[in-house]
Amino acid sequence: MFIFDAHCDSLSCEASNNSPLAQRNPSRQWDFAAIKDSNWLQVMAVFIDKAKRSEITLTDFLLLYKRLQQELAQNPQIKWLKTADDLRKFDEHSQGIILGLEGAEALEAKAENINYLYDLGVRVLGLAWNNDNAFAGGTYGSREGLTDLGKRAVKMVNDLPLILDVAHLCDKSLD
Repeated sequence: MFIFDAHCDSLSCEASNNSPLAQRNPSRQWDFAAIKDSNWLQVMAVFIDKAKRSEITLTDFLLLYKRLQQELAQNPQIKWLKTADDLRKFDEHSQGIILGLEGAEALEAKAENINYLYDLGVRVLGLAWNNDNAFAGGTYGSREGLTDLGKRAVKMVNDLPLILDVAHLCDKSLD
């Protein structure tokens, strides 16, 4: 049986800080140990958990990115899918991840950072995580919709083979 899970925060959750993803940890949503001998493709969402979302930086993302690289180096059975060809090669004996970013605060209000994250291997981007930011209105924010920067970001996402995650956007951001 093939399983595709479009979201987990295991890389970012507090329970993962001192627990490798290869080790089963019931305090997190998902880990490499849980899928041993399974055919599984997982979107690993980087969620940067700070009380003041305005203080999130690209450096915060890069710290979690580095951790993912280290985890994957120690678990070569988990493939990092970055291209359509990677997906075509994914077979019934494969286990893999697709990297996503949940909330665009790490872009530091610079749309050009979308290209940088794409070059690093991010393939799913959520512009907001419930709150408003420089790009979009979130579900629990002012509900103002996409900003001019957000509209530019959507165009950039559409020009790349990048998935736009709209899960936490307010309705007006979808207009």
